Amino acid sequence: MEKQPKLVSAALVLNQNGEVFLGRGNKFNSAWIAPGGHIDEGETPEEAAIREVKEELGIDVYPPIFLRFHELFAPDYKNIGAIFHCHNFAVTMKPNQEIQLNDEYDAYTFVSPDEALQMEDLHPSARMIIEYYLESKNINNT
Repeated sequence: MEKQPKLVSAALVLNQNGEVFLGRGNKFNSAWIAPGGHIDEGETPEEAAIREVKEELGIDVYPPIFLRFHELFAPDYKNIGAIFHCHNFAVTMKPNQEIQLNDEYDAYTFVSPDEALQMEDLHPSARMIIEYYLESKNINNT
């Protein structure tokens, strides 16, 4: 396991229909995940979320909405494990764009948040960010 916690940002990407992006790749044993990655020196968590989405999906998004911070141990990360200190955001795709995956993913899907929570191979980190998003929607709708 990597000993130093990794400071990261993750983004739950929503399309214009309110569906969430989930990608599958080799980082987490082919589990479905949300885009995200390390926060670079001098970069804010918000900037990192926007950059990671652009790098991984090739799309532009509206400004991120902060959801929640969490710490997560991911024993499946690159088959060695790591601890993540993660800033979680929701972002909406700007219209009329096509996903252009980088080499971190070999497949992707857009599904409703409720459908995503039923997926068998949903990574715990993706489950958490979807739950944070649904909680924030419930708070804002009450």
